[in-house]
Amino acid sequence: MRSCGEQLIEEGRQQGLTRGRAEYVLRMLTARGVEVDETARQRILPGVLDDFAQ
Repeated sequence: MRSCGEQLIEEGRQQGLTRGRAEYVLRMLTARGVEVDETARQRILPGVLDDFAQ
């Protein structure tokens, strides 16, 4: 069983990994010449963070 602090650290780590993957996807799309407008960007990045807010 983990302490509260350990759980918070793990959640933060997972959130960072997930955000990093989302940013990687956006970079790859841009590098391949796929236009990513602000609406698409907002769908990817904030959606990632919403999962952890619950």
